[in-house]
Amino acid sequence: MSKIYIGLITSNGNSEYLQWHKGISQYIDGIAAVFHGEKDDGYEILNNNKGDGFVVQREFYGHHSHSMNDFLLNPKIRPGDWIILRDTLEQLNINFLKNIRHFMAQLEMQNVNSVFQYSKLLMFKKFEHQMFQSSPHWGLQKPHPNYLEIDKQPGFENPKDYAFSIRNDIREPSHFIDHFVRYYLYDSSNHLLLGRENNNQDFQIHEEVRYKFKKYCSKELKIALSIDSVLEYLKNNAIDYQLKWFINFEPILNDFYCFHILKHSIDDIRKRSENKQIFKLT
Repeated sequence: MSKIYIGLITSNGNSEYLQWHKGISQYIDGIAAVFHGEKDDGYEILNNNKGDGFVVQREFYGHHSHSMNDFLLNPKIRPGDWIILRDTLEQLNINFLKNIRHFMAQLEMQNVNSVFQYSKLLMFKKFEHQMFQSSPHWGLQKPHPNYLEIDKQPGFENPKDYAFSIRNDIREPSHFIDHFVRYYLYDSSNHLLLGRENNNQDFQIHEEVRYKFKKYCSKELKIALSIDSVLEYLKNNAIDYQLKWFINFEPILNDFYCFHILKHSIDDIRKRSENKQIFKLT
């Protein structure tokens, strides 16, 4: 019989967001978690409720898919088993969990091998040769055909009824400003796919610019690829023509500069984003 695991990566300092994992082993077979940082209460919550799963403590290499593959390739999870993907700020409704085996059985009867929610992979059946690639919006390589878009199914209109995020409940309205830049500076990031899922040409153009910006920071500005380093440089140096071009081209960098340096309001920045506009530096 196929087993069901919750697969996640998380880190220390997040115990309050992991409380919902307590007691869920009665509904699933286990938790498959990769934990970054020193062990704390969050680690203990996962470890005490892992069931037939596991919690692996690892150093974070700045590459989410590396961590995802750490649990995907664990021999405890066998081909044919199901993995429900969650991250630190994503949860599952307890009533959905109580009926998860019936839900999985229905998927098996329909020969459905993966379930998407708002274009993001929610759960999938493991097959051989699968692997996650790119970060942080992990792309599962070699997924098997026949998928279901759960948010388009009757009875699943409200994510609170099955799988939901608490990000907007706890984060500051300006969180996205630094959050997007952090991933922009990562290695092997596919964060720029957001909003460009059906426009690969536009994604490739912006991805090439991202590579050039990172090289520019390292080779020309000689600064680390971190938010703090980029912000410190912007605060203490005049921007040259090349840096101005990057800021005028990439909305993520433009929002960062307008918020931290020009002190534009979040409302103004969001309004420009909704209208697909950018504040051009002259």
